[in-house]
Amino acid sequence: MSKNSMMQMERANSHEPGNMTRYDLIYGMLPYHCFPGEPDNERFMLTWMKYGGSGGVSIIVSQWVHPTYVAEKMGVGPEDARVLAEFINERTGWK
Repeated sequence: MSKNSMMQMERANSHEPGNMTRYDLIYGMLPYHCFPGEPDNERFMLTWMKYGGSGGVSIIVSQWVHPTYVAEKMGVGPEDARVLAEFINERTGWK
């Protein structure tokens, strides 16, 4: 795989928004070629490494997200969904 086609992911392993939970998150924008045959819109991937840093749940989105959508797709509670949706929307700038 060429370096230009690789995803550039980041890790926020101590995101602490003040709700008594520490979020170990891996996130980044996915390149267009990851979704051949689909519209060329940007997609953002977020993984919450909630199982001790060795596994977790992920979501890929292409627009602003509501916490209820995050809760449904990631199988998390309402407070975690609120934090994760805010994280996605802040990082992407989508409104």
